[in-house]
Amino acid sequence: MEYDILVIDDEEDIRKLFSLILKKANYSVSTAESGLEGLKLLETNTYQLILIDLKMPGMNGTETLREIRKMDVEIPAYFVTTFHNEYFEELKSLREDGIEFEILNKPIKNDQLITVMNGVILKKISCEKQLIKLRLFITDRTKRTENVINNLHEIFQSELMNEYSLEVISVIDNPILAEQDNILATPTLLRISPDSTRRIIGNFSRRDMVLHHLGLAKP
Repeated sequence: MEYDILVIDDEEDIRKLFSLILKKANYSVSTAESGLEGLKLLETNTYQLILIDLKMPGMNGTETLREIRKMDVEIPAYFVTTFHNEYFEELKSLREDGIEFEILNKPIKNDQLITVMNGVILKKISCEKQLIKLRLFITDRTKRTENVINNLHEIFQSELMNEYSLEVISVIDNPILAEQDNILATPTLLRISPDSTRRIIGNFSRRDMVLHHLGLAKP
């Protein structure tokens, strides 16, 4: 997988320098000379991390991040600035509004930049790998199946330390996916990831049985 970084800075020399350093470390890099240009790139591209210059003409760094957070609240964003109070005044309003960001102290050496990027992105990837993906195949959404779905959510929300996703599929609406997943009967609950697929068929009423068959029971 290729990991993409977006650099938003009005100084061409900085954009070229960051791009050169990061590409040598096997990152894919996009650059924008303004906040507006960065926002346009985010409309059509996915990035693992954004570097934003704090002081830019027109839309400054804090204004840019406010708009970014309307589009994506999860992507890590770093302001490139110096650790001085005079530069932090603009950041205080973001903190007060609960808008998350980090700070990259400049000037920064080439190897230091790579160390930071690797640490942030690898941590993010590690967290994503812990997402437990589940898929429930049913015939149709009825009062009975809604009760089953609600019961499963109660089990997973109370028992799982990691985040999970539960995708509900009607075999009538999506027979191809049901065939691909080798569904023998409904309802069937599959653990898609991480690790190999595990499944349980029929009765999901017992919490301990559901967790055991899916390999999610605590040791």
